[in-house]
Amino acid sequence: MNRKIVLGIPFDDVSPIEVMPVMFKRRFTDKVVVVGIHITTINAFMNETLTATELEEATLIFADGYSVSALMRYGGLRNCVRVATTDLIQKLLDSQMLNANFKIALIGGDVITSESAKVEWLKLRPLDEVMSVQGFNIDIPALLSDLNVFKPDLILVGMGMPLELKFLNQYRDQLPNGFYVTCGGYLRLLAKMESRSPTLLQNLRLEWLYRWVTDPKRTTKRYVMGLYNIALLLLLTKCKRSRN
Repeated sequence: MNRKIVLGIPFDDVSPIEVMPVMFKRRFTDKVVVVGIHITTINAFMNETLTATELEEATLIFADGYSVSALMRYGGLRNCVRVATTDLIQKLLDSQMLNANFKIALIGGDVITSESAKVEWLKLRPLDEVMSVQGFNIDIPALLSDLNVFKPDLILVGMGMPLELKFLNQYRDQLPNGFYVTCGGYLRLLAKMESRSPTLLQNLRLEWLYRWVTDPKRTTKRYVMGLYNIALLLLLTKCKRSRN
């Protein structure tokens, strides 16, 4: 993996769409951890609730956000393109559709969200085996035991950043081999409790604005802080380039 550091933040200067199907084939003999960095991740990094060392534990780190990918490209990463985790999971499954009986674990959300996500997943892929576990007040020993018995191929962890990455790092030695993807709020989208922005806004790179307008109570603080942190990192990157 072509890993680089931009202002202390580790990133892989690759296209996740190109490398993830190849990495997915390793899932039976290895633990692969895929992390998408978005505004919430940047905020956690800047307020020091998430460290570069913790991020370095991931197998693949990519940009899940236009502002993040712009920052990384400005920092010198030429292959860094924004890919939404939602799209990435779908492309991964599309590339493996001939294998129609995967084992999937969905971890995150409340009880209703996790169960609804399972139902919706099986509507899309009825031959898969799916286990779902809520992401709050988890019985960790029971979860680890269930995962090791079930032995899922793909594990989507939607506890929110940085909790989801910290969970994977802390219990990595006790987790079964598989393809782990930190997915934030993806399970709420899968469960149809939230919706993505219209395609036009996605093409205009304004999906974040749609989420802000439709759910200001949950997103305002995150985006205001995120915009500030991205602007600060861009300024620091410019100053560093000027000195060099």
